[in-house]
Amino acid sequence: MQKEKDVEVNCRKRHIFWIIIIGLILHLSLIFFDHMYPNHPLEAERAQDVDVYTERSRTILEGGVLYRDVYTEVPPGICYLLLPAYLLGNSLTVYMLYFTLFNILSALFLYHFPLSKNKILEFRAAILFITNPITLLAATIKCTDEPVCVLFFLIPIYFLLKTNINLAALSSGLGVIIKWIPGIFFPICLYKAKKNRERIQASLLFIIVIIVGFLPFYFLAPDDFWGPLDRYVGTQKTEGDSLLNILSLAFSLSIPPLIRKSVFLILIAAYIYTYKKNLNPLATSTIITIAFLASFTKLQYEYFIYLFGPLSFFIHNHRDKSMFYAVTFTIYAAHELKYSYAYFALIFSILTILLLISFTLKLSFTQPLKETKSQ
Repeated sequence: MQKEKDVEVNCRKRHIFWIIIIGLILHLSLIFFDHMYPNHPLEAERAQDVDVYTERSRTILEGGVLYRDVYTEVPPGICYLLLPAYLLGNSLTVYMLYFTLFNILSALFLYHFPLSKNKILEFRAAILFITNPITLLAATIKCTDEPVCVLFFLIPIYFLLKTNINLAALSSGLGVIIKWIPGIFFPICLYKAKKNRERIQASLLFIIVIIVGFLPFYFLAPDDFWGPLDRYVGTQKTEGDSLLNILSLAFSLSIPPLIRKSVFLILIAAYIYTYKKNLNPLATSTIITIAFLASFTKLQYEYFIYLFGPLSFFIHNHRDKSMFYAVTFTIYAAHELKYSYAYFALIFSILTILLLISFTLKLSFTQPLKETKSQ
């Protein structure tokens, strides 16, 4: 019996070792080659991002107030999470390394999801996540802060799998004050709860953590708080790699406000669908994430790394892998072509939607996972 436990522990140590080594090799290689590339086409964009990170961090450290003393579109949590990178050198390379760290932490966190005893499923998912081209690009070449947010996006899913509704709701609220998106898991907490008492507790925890996170900034900067956040949510105009924005670029259209807002009906439909199907928490979370990405009007291609974590658990065979890498390709192709060849970008964007629908149908017929009870 002890021998079997030792073998299991050694196997897990090897898995963790390889997740870290593979993650480091791939990320550091991209950072190295990026620095070898003179006159990088993203240089101006990345410099602007670093300037934004710098201004927000400097404002915090000098005792200023976000929103009032520096223009801030994002929730406050992510600004505080970027402080270590600012203090460690505040350069493009430092931010790349910092985001690399969070990609590896997210992969290790995926490995610790409570799904199987031998951890083979989790190991494969972690490797698929850490080796996905968009995951790698987001942290290195693109140098966005999404890898930091992804870790906090995964925490509510973990607690939903552990059937700990209160901690799932609490971490979902924490995710809202970091970068909104984990808030999409709160309705799942409500319909996965077995009793009304659980639902009330979960609602209070979710609301309280959001109030604690946002209220000080509202009082300190009442005139500057809501406007930037509203623009960030994306109901005012279409931007980035969303289907509506690419459609407007291809046909020179102005998307009416009603249509921009009505696409969120996709997300509502997904909640109803997953509730009726009574899917396991992982399949439910993955489908809700797909619906969110399909409905978000300010979508950026690197936002898909939120999906690649949970989706990786459902990639079991060559056909699944082909679809997984096909959707990675169509996402990136639509992003690269949207300004120069908008019609082709629209085709790739539609293909992305079709592949995501295919994944949704696959997840709808998965057998429920064996849920691990909270300790």
